[in-house]
Amino acid sequence: MLIRFWISFVRANAPPSMSRDAPACWTVIVTAVPSSSSVWLTRGIVRGTHDTVKSARSAAATKAATRKRVFIGVRIPKTGWSVNRCTKCAGMIILKAMQNTETASVHRMIASVRDEVRKAFVGSPSALDTILVGFITGLHVLIEDIPGVGKTTLARSLARASGLDFARIQFSPDLLPGDVTGMSVWAQDRHDFVFKPGAIMHQFILADELNRASARTQSALLESMQEQSVSVDGTTYPLPQPFFLIATQNPLQFAGTFRLPEGQLDRFGLSVSFGYPSADDESRILELMEHEYPVDKLQAVIDADAVVSARAMTLAVRVDAKIRQFLIAIADRSRKNPHVRLGMSPRATGHLLRASQGVALVNGRGYVIPEDVASIAPAVLRHRLILSPEARMEEKSSARVVDEILSAIPLPTGVA
Repeated sequence: MLIRFWISFVRANAPPSMSRDAPACWTVIVTAVPSSSSVWLTRGIVRGTHDTVKSARSAAATKAATRKRVFIGVRIPKTGWSVNRCTKCAGMIILKAMQNTETASVHRMIASVRDEVRKAFVGSPSALDTILVGFITGLHVLIEDIPGVGKTTLARSLARASGLDFARIQFSPDLLPGDVTGMSVWAQDRHDFVFKPGAIMHQFILADELNRASARTQSALLESMQEQSVSVDGTTYPLPQPFFLIATQNPLQFAGTFRLPEGQLDRFGLSVSFGYPSADDESRILELMEHEYPVDKLQAVIDADAVVSARAMTLAVRVDAKIRQFLIAIADRSRKNPHVRLGMSPRATGHLLRASQGVALVNGRGYVIPEDVASIAPAVLRHRLILSPEARMEEKSSARVVDEILSAIPLPTGVA
């Protein structure tokens, strides 16, 4: 796994007019950290034990003197800098925010992936952008639509363009959990059981027609989606990184389908639907398929290390306190809505936060604005909200209820 640390002195990176007044209170700025590390990033500040910060410093081969501090700060508009006050010594320090060059590099990376995918996939641009948000944030995506509208084509195209190891799992009523996770098999030469990896042991997974499998087999994905590991016979095996899962399901009125349990639905960060293509799009599809299968000609424009780096950079996208209160207000209203039997969970609120950071990064920004939240919220909420019987009697859809929830909450203003 690529672990890229960017660590610098506060004083060395402060604007000239401010650096001479900055006190000798140092901090470490890390813009990319491994997901398994105990170091975690909030507004550019590493919090943790002294040993944790010390190891992060050593990994970057810097001589910066660091102290464990908790900072409360505000961003200086239009400068990309933050003035923070140390809660232990009350000293003022200057923190460097994410560089525009970093966000621009991710923006270009996503644009190149999008262009490559569209060489084979012809369909809704907004649905593709939503899936790309899930891809760079690590949020798994659920696609619900009728057969034949390009769900598999999009997944295979994205896997090829990103250079990730791809596997497709065709879910059916006779599929067993061990087929997905793997199982222990007897090795005659060793006279012992050895682990035989299942289909889930790939970086990019397409779980096709997930709701055609039994509930027992569907549950085989729960640990993989949340902890990114599988447990077999008491032993836990990590999944290859970066890990990303796209699942497709047919509408429930189709024969041989089973409703996904609430716990599984809540693990999907985003959901999309393509619908039928327009006449122009369908004409373009026929042109692409006339002489060849377009997915086979796609090239990898990025690699796994670039995906890991982009995902780590997503964590550095700044979220203002007013944005966080906006997220909480959406969650609270979903739980109190009379048409909703099961509202947003705290995990759903976290997914909305992460997806908003992804939208900001896709658009070349290092900070979240209210419009980012409003634009991605329907994709985060639609599949999660369980409607009440009264709402179903009134023929309300989850999409309509989500629109009502969002329209009832004003967008925050004065976001710094």
